Amino acid sequence: MANLKIKTTLLSGDLLGIPLNLTNDATWTGDGIGKSYSKFTTQTATGTPVALPATAFSSADKRVLIYIRNTAVDATQFVNLWIKNTLSAATLNATDCSGCGDYTHYIQIGEIPAGAFALLPFAGNDHLYVDAAAGTPEIEFIIMEE
Repeated sequence: MANLKIKTTLLSGDLLGIPLNLTNDATWTGDGIGKSYSKFTTQTATGTPVALPATAFSSADKRVLIYIRNTAVDATQFVNLWIKNTLSAATLNATDCSGCGDYTHYIQIGEIPAGAFALLPFAGNDHLYVDAAAGTPEIEFIIMEE
């Protein structure tokens, strides 16, 4: 099992506004595949990004910290970061879309240039999705749950 000690304090909300308070006392652990250091080769953007190959993290009662690095050296190979949003049929039908089914779409939350990294506090979503602007750059990532 991997352990990481965080020596910082972050009092903020994540992208969706869910409170995300990390303190010096927070303990982050990782176990099993997808909860520790991994590498993954992205796909070129097709309109449907791919989830990081990891076990879905528990968004109900845990907070997640994701480190992700684009290992590409070609400056055109940006890695796009996405979250998935699904609108239920009931929600759509309530807005005069009679007979509509569930609608899933992806919202881009950022991009990582070649050689750069991001450290994302994350909650309220089960996966982070990725694809590439061009090419198929390899990424390194660590997913840590509190």
